[in-house]
Order: sequence, then C-alpha cells, then structure tokens
Amino acid sequence: MDIKNKVAIITGGAGGIGVAIVKRLLEYGIKLVALFDIDNSNTKKIFMDLQKRYGKRVELYPCDVTNKAEFEENFDKVLKTHKTIDILFNNAGIGSDIHTELMIDLNYKAVVLGSILFIERLGKHNGGKGGIIVNTASILGLRNFDCLPVYCSTKHAIVSFTRCLDVQYNNTGVRVVAICPGLTVTPLLSSVTKPMDFIVTDIQKSFRELKTQAPECVADAVIKIIQKGKSGDVWVAEDSQAPYAVKDIGDYANLRISVEKEDVL
Repeated sequence: MDIKNKVAIITGGAGGIGVAIVKRLLEYGIKLVALFDIDNSNTKKIFMDLQKRYGKRVELYPCDVTNKAEFEENFDKVLKTHKTIDILFNNAGIGSDIHTELMIDLNYKAVVLGSILFIERLGKHNGGKGGIIVNTASILGLRNFDCLPVYCSTKHAIVSFTRCLDVQYNNTGVRVVAICPGLTVTPLLSSVTKPMDFIVTDIQKSFRELKTQAPECVADAVIKIIQKGKSGDVWVAEDSQAPYAVKDIGDYANLRISVEKEDVL
C-alpha cells in the first residue's frame, strides 16, 4: 500500500511506539492521522507538539478504547468526517501484569473490537474498499516470558487473531498484519517494575538479558509491513535490526514429543 494521501487511526498514538509511528506516517505523506488515546495532559501535550510540526494532518480523539461505545463513536466520527479510513493501528497497551483485567481489556479485547469495527465498516463484503489493520504484538507473543504471564498471553492472542483473519482476506479485502517489537525503550517499559506477588523471577534481570532498541526502529518496520506485508504476516522488529517475517507453527503434530505411558497402580 502507498501511504500517501491515506487516512489512519492509531490507538495509543500519543506515547512511545505510537508517536514514532505517527511521525513516520506523516513523513511518508499520509493525509491524516487520528490519534485515539486517553484524555490527559500528556496526551494533549503530545498532540499539540505534533500539530505544531505537522499541522491539521493530525487530529486528536480522546478515547478509552476499552469502552466499546466510546471507541465505536470516535471511529465513526473519523469515518464520517474523512469519508474513509485506510489504515487502523491497534497499538494501545500496558505492560504491568498487576493491572490484570485492564491489561486483558486493553491489550487484547480492544484489538478485537477495533478490528471488527474496521472490517464491518470498510470490508468489501459490506460494500467497502478494504484496507489494512496493523496489530502491535510483541516478541513475547512468540515465546514464553515467565515474569509477565498475562502480558505474554495477550500478545500470543494477538498473533493468533491476526493469522486467523488472513483466511477472510479474499472476502473482506482487509489485510491484517502484526508487528512484534523486541524490547523497546518507551514509557511502557519503565512502568513494568513489579510483577504479580507470586512471581519469583527477577524481572529486571530478565529484561537485562534482552537487547533494547528505539521506538523509531519499530516505526520503520511498520512502514515496511504496510508497504510489503502480506495478509496474515507476523513480523519481528528487534535489536535495531532489519525486520523479518516468521512462519506459523503449522501442523503442531510435527512438534510432538513422545510421552511414555505411566504405570497404572
């Protein structure tokens, strides 16, 4: 997809990886980016800084994407005002497992909700023109990380959800892809300071074993996956290296490990 003159929504667009993606989109000539983020002073400051630099090509829609009615209302505002939405970035998320219910609602349920909103309104099966959804997962959606079992599982769910929607591409015309960033230096990372009480693993030590990168590295990978990624693709962007796609597990029976029968007493 050519990014020029397109309209995009990005959730969590006023922080960390989200801001880096917004800047890259604007540099690549996008017509409009609609920021969906919680209504607070930081969100407003980021928005004002972006608008000062890029003008009216950036709009702010204060929105809690865990609130279905609020998410839907703001989504439809963008669609009504700009007549189309070409790209949806399901990017909002948190990293601390101690906020368990919020993490599930934000990291996974909001991704499902946003994707369904986009597909129902822009899908070719409903008379739309299709488009692309980019879901922010994580390398922890491709491996296990015992310090953060809830976070890890939400990212695994996003990877699976993305790949499942690929099957519907010929019907909907909506290309769904996922980006799996490695450890990225953002405010989200600094918020992950304490795991749940029963976790005995040293979370800071585990993080130190992972290589870090700047948000701009992820933003560059997102641009490439928009331009070149195939429906259902899951790409990794880690250690400031060039992004790459990863295969699905496929037939899990090929991964079987023989298990000896236990003696029956």
